[in-house]
This record gives sequence, C-alpha cells and structure tokens, in this order.
Amino acid sequence: MRELKIMALKGEELEALRLADARGLEQEAAARLMNVSRSTFSRILAQARRTMATALAEGAAIEIRGGDFRLVSDEQKREQEASLEEKNA
Repeated sequence: MRELKIMALKGEELEALRLADARGLEQEAAARLMNVSRSTFSRILAQARRTMATALAEGAAIEIRGGDFRLVSDEQKREQEASLEEKNA
C-alpha cells in the first residue's frame, strides 16, 4: 500500500456517492439530505465519480479526508430520510 498512488476523496464526495449510487436517490432528494442545491450536489457527485474512476483505472489507493461538511447524528439522519420518504410517497 505504501507504494500506491493515493487519491483523496472528500467527506462530502463520499456522502454524495452513498446517496446517489448506493442508495439510488434522485439528485434532488440527495441534495436536500445534504442541505445543498441540486447543482452543487451534481458538481460534488461528478468530482467524486471522477476521483473513483481515476483511482480504479490507475490502481490507486483511495483516502477519505477533508472536505466541507457537518456531521449529523444517526438519529438526525434517520429523521431526515423518513421525512424525505414521506414527501416522495
């Protein structure tokens, strides 16, 4: 691992990937959960996908570090997601 090139993935980029790709949320819904505009979410997601694609193609290690985000408790996250699911039902 010490010899691998390291690609940095920011905290908000990881969250964007989780919401859009792992959970399959639409960008508008995911943006609301992250408290950003849809266009900002789109930019974060695009950068995250570029970083991941480059790391995979080049065999680089991925390090999650830095970013501009605020942590919320698991309970707050569940409340936000439940509220969003109610709106979409």
